[in-house]
Amino acid sequence: MFPLCRILNATNNLGVVLQFGEGETDMRFVSGGLALEVWDISNQSLGSTPVIGIKSLVNEDNEDLELVTQFAENEINYNDTEAAIYLPQNILKNFTSNENNSVRLVLNVYKDTRLYKQATGQDVNQIDGALNSRVIAAQLLVNGEQVTDFRGHKVLTVFEPTRSIEFGEERKYKNTCAYWNYSANYGLGAWSTTGCELNKTVEGRVVCQWNHLTNFAIYLSFREQSQLEHREILGIITKIGLSLSIIGIVGFMLSFLCIRKLRARLMWKVMFQLSLALLLSSIVFLTGIEQTSDYGSCIAVAVILHYLVLVSFMCMLVDAILQYLMFVKRMNKEQILSYGNFWWKTALPCWGLPVIPVIIILAIDHHLYRGGTHYCWLKLQAFYWGFALPLTLILLTNFIIFVRVSMKMCCREDMTASSTRKDNQILVNIRMSIFCFTMLGLTWVFGFFAIEDARLGFQYLFSITSSLQGFIMFVLTTARDAKIRKYWIEKVSSCLHLKQEVVLPSSITGTAGRKRKMFTGTPTTRATNTTFADRTPKTSNTSMSVINGASSGLHGSHPWVRTPKTSNTSMSVINGVSSGSCSSNPLVRTPAQVHEHGGDQIHTAGTHSG
Repeated sequence: MFPLCRILNATNNLGVVLQFGEGETDMRFVSGGLALEVWDISNQSLGSTPVIGIKSLVNEDNEDLELVTQFAENEINYNDTEAAIYLPQNILKNFTSNENNSVRLVLNVYKDTRLYKQATGQDVNQIDGALNSRVIAAQLLVNGEQVTDFRGHKVLTVFEPTRSIEFGEERKYKNTCAYWNYSANYGLGAWSTTGCELNKTVEGRVVCQWNHLTNFAIYLSFREQSQLEHREILGIITKIGLSLSIIGIVGFMLSFLCIRKLRARLMWKVMFQLSLALLLSSIVFLTGIEQTSDYGSCIAVAVILHYLVLVSFMCMLVDAILQYLMFVKRMNKEQILSYGNFWWKTALPCWGLPVIPVIIILAIDHHLYRGGTHYCWLKLQAFYWGFALPLTLILLTNFIIFVRVSMKMCCREDMTASSTRKDNQILVNIRMSIFCFTMLGLTWVFGFFAIEDARLGFQYLFSITSSLQGFIMFVLTTARDAKIRKYWIEKVSSCLHLKQEVVLPSSITGTAGRKRKMFTGTPTTRATNTTFADRTPKTSNTSMSVINGASSGLHGSHPWVRTPKTSNTSMSVINGVSSGSCSSNPLVRTPAQVHEHGGDQIHTAGTHSG
């Protein structure tokens, strides 16, 4: 074994083999760049505050280390900390509660880090760079055996970097929490990052959380430029895709809420719930996925995202069951609705069942929702059991249902080459369901392969497919539907037309002299030469009377100028308004009404050709 490793092991084992005198519970040894503190916690007097760690104070004048023992009642003060380690108080209480247990806590601080010189190796988790802090270590022994299982509790380390990263160097260097792995490099040892679950900076100190005990420090490592570039590109793709998805989902939901016929369709009610889940998950992802600096907020984001993704898959499953009832069991809409309120029957499984795996994970350990260094998401073990397993079961069920539905549709006796409108709608419904199954399912197949250090290509595929789900759903279900397009075109046109109507009356309500002047002279034979000339009658031989410059017809597209539908229609135009069959028009007056209002009646007759 490498000589430095032997010295390091001997130093760490020194606190394990030390024997306490009669009545002694602690021992401290400080010499130059090495400090050792040992506590026999099981022999502490009852009621005393338990020891949970040690802190090395910032002391630039003194070459020796200055230590402060950390008790459970102490608050963490980052300002004066050079290096510190804090063990979970609950785990210590669990072991000391048994009077038969012998519990020893060994704490080491290394100012001289030459013992941790890293040999060149090819360990997969080995990091390259240089130590950038003191080294601090801890061992917890119960009845002479080292404790390795902390039952979900975390060890906290705090370090002051010996070299600060200057402005502009963030793209080149980064401070990484690391521990000394004795077995790496064929037993020579190396710095590794496995087990680090939080890496943030507080008041200039780097704070990390661990799920094990050993020798800890922070490492000034080099950022790989290619990784940074790919991470930035993936981030841009995701943000653009999610933004488009949010726009598409809003369009889908507005169409559902505004068009009564869509609200009456059972499948669209389920799709509306799916779109709501996708919308909420997209917003949460954009605003909270990178909030790793706040531990509580990061856990909340991971919980919400986990729940909403499960909701979207449950909506997909409910939609598949609906297709099965309609096309395999041949149940009509009335039969399905006879089972009770459709909204509640679908909302309860869609939004209720996904709560179960979320609650189970929270009950086991809420820290399982803090599994990423850069993103707020599940830890790997929780991901497999609480996320991948339910999704796999849903996808398999959906696949079986869609195979059954497809076989039933292909074997239909009433299917002909010329499909009816109902058949077309059935095919549209099935296509929408298959799209949801394929898009959501394929996305997370890519996601499974993109876990941890998986291939870069799957990460790109996952980013593209997951971020564009809502937008593609909008294109296939809403934008491609001619009736929905026509509805929105008419809505937009009517809104624009309404603005014109506000201006048009002012041109009609001029002075009487101006109105008369508009119609002096010989009447022409083309409607385009009259003052209401945007529209011409659809038929010829139409007799019209024009009065004071405005005419009313039958069912024209313009609110002020209307054209008759039939030929040989005689109309008299009075006071600028022609009288037609639309008696409800406020601009249309009969001759008697004109006489009452003292209007002048001017008759013109001519043949208008369309």
